[in-house]
Amino acid sequence: MAQNHSKFTIAMVQTSTVTRLSFIAAIVLLLFLTMLAAQTAPQTSSVEAETNPEGPVITDSSASGGKYVTSEKAYEPLVSAPLPSGVKEPIIVWVRYRGVAVQLKGITADGSQKELNWLWDRPSAFRWASFGAHSLTELGNKILVIGGPKRRENSGVDAVVLTTDPDFKPYTADSNPTTSSANAIPIDVKVDWEKTTGQTTPFMFGTNGAEIADPEAATDTVFKKRFTDTGIRLIRILGDGRLMSKWTNPSKKSWDSAKLKVAYDAFSPNPPTIIQNIPGWPSWMAQDKDGLLAPSEYDHYAAFCAELVEILNVQQKRKIVYWEPFNELDDRYKKAGKLDELWIIYNKTAKAMKAKDSSIKVGGPALTYDDTGTLVSFLKASAPNVDFVSWHRYATGDVNASDDELMSIASGFGNQVKKFRRITTQYIPSRKVPLLLGEYNINYSWKSGEQRQNSHIGAVWFASVIKSLVDADINMATSWHLKDGIYGMIGLDNELRPAASVFTWANKYLVGAVVEGTSSQPAVEVMAVRQKDQSRSLLLINKGANPAALKIKTTDKLPWELAAGSFFHLDEKGIRKGSLETLSKAPLTLPGYSLVLLHLS
Repeated sequence: MAQNHSKFTIAMVQTSTVTRLSFIAAIVLLLFLTMLAAQTAPQTSSVEAETNPEGPVITDSSASGGKYVTSEKAYEPLVSAPLPSGVKEPIIVWVRYRGVAVQLKGITADGSQKELNWLWDRPSAFRWASFGAHSLTELGNKILVIGGPKRRENSGVDAVVLTTDPDFKPYTADSNPTTSSANAIPIDVKVDWEKTTGQTTPFMFGTNGAEIADPEAATDTVFKKRFTDTGIRLIRILGDGRLMSKWTNPSKKSWDSAKLKVAYDAFSPNPPTIIQNIPGWPSWMAQDKDGLLAPSEYDHYAAFCAELVEILNVQQKRKIVYWEPFNELDDRYKKAGKLDELWIIYNKTAKAMKAKDSSIKVGGPALTYDDTGTLVSFLKASAPNVDFVSWHRYATGDVNASDDELMSIASGFGNQVKKFRRITTQYIPSRKVPLLLGEYNINYSWKSGEQRQNSHIGAVWFASVIKSLVDADINMATSWHLKDGIYGMIGLDNELRPAASVFTWANKYLVGAVVEGTSSQPAVEVMAVRQKDQSRSLLLINKGANPAALKIKTTDKLPWELAAGSFFHLDEKGIRKGSLETLSKAPLTLPGYSLVLLHLS
């Protein structure tokens, strides 16, 4: 019996030992999993500006903590925030700010600063915005937010959030003033679907792009799909220096037809209408130090351009109709006092190109900007050889221009079209010459640091410009431009930027008969279109900083919210789609700087 008890005791000890070991192992495993989760789970930390101020602290009930930080001088620090220990990268930095452009800086352990990106918008109310994702190498061990110039009254920073969660949005937990209807301005919108005021075509919603015609990029199927998805049916191919080098054979001093075939095959099987630009003379043609072509080369350049018509239209049967033999050459000739020489080159070139294919239309002169004097000079010298008139226009060269300034400039695009039409009709009264706005965007300087063209601000600005151009009955307009790291509606990562949605909406929903649409306040613009299939679309543009509460009155038999269709909304939070049933909660509120497209199918 004692022996059995001894065996039982030993068994109990062994079992107890195994149990303890299993328990310890479980604890160790739990700790390991907890540590692993802590390492991999998204991390988010928030800092009220007044806890780490770099400037005066101001009490304000609209600030998230009841206070915000300001500064009396431009380019002075507003708030700093240490990076949480053990944080993983990349880190997304959010800031809640008002009335001043802000810049993010990273600070290393030795105190040196690394300048990162700016948010140039100067919202009239506190608003969350993202500086984007950054690495630890960029951010160091502390971040600093500084303020820019041209501050509004009561400007400053309210709070900062650092997160590794790409889906985290601070304004989902914070009532963002710009999306609140509490202070929304009441605005009446009226649409008369029976009163036609104009007509839109896909030619009004085009863009520039050399990338898709780059032989080396012709196999980028993702990019080609992004372009196709926009529905853009007019593209101006700017033959800049980079493209010229890829389309020509310098040793033979001619175009390379094989490379041209690869480039143009990229548009298959459903090519858009193409405006083919030739920017100017190749490097092998004699020219002076200012880039003015030697008179001995005038005929050679005309033959060079005609050769491209021969290859594309005669040999390869591309049927390219619109041709521009210049791009922004007027400024250099005007400065040299030799505009008349430039027009001599143009006339020689236009005649040589049409000798190869009489069906084409040759136009220009792709003016650097909308200078009426230069246009008059061109038309006086070249009227018989002008099939369309083209020029470029950008809103500003000032990266510090406020959002309100940019929005106010948008309506001037249409006024300028009307002015150019009057001048063209005066000098070519016998025929209707189409007008092409060949390039347009916010800032003409790509080195300025301007980024609003890639944000919701740019999308609203483009929508307002498009409406202005449509109201002026522009024949063709091509934005600058399709894809690049600065201006492109498609980024270098092949992702669509907000402006791409505006052009997608326009080509899909806004081609047809323009009908009368009015707004009781100029901050909100209305563009209403009845399409060929009798579906109707209403684009509402809030180009002001304040939210707008809209009451929509139309000549429809049914209220909008009871009709079948779609509802698209674009603002700082992104792009959303819904049903028209959401309009039953009248009035429809548009945040500052936002768009709504309503489509009745």
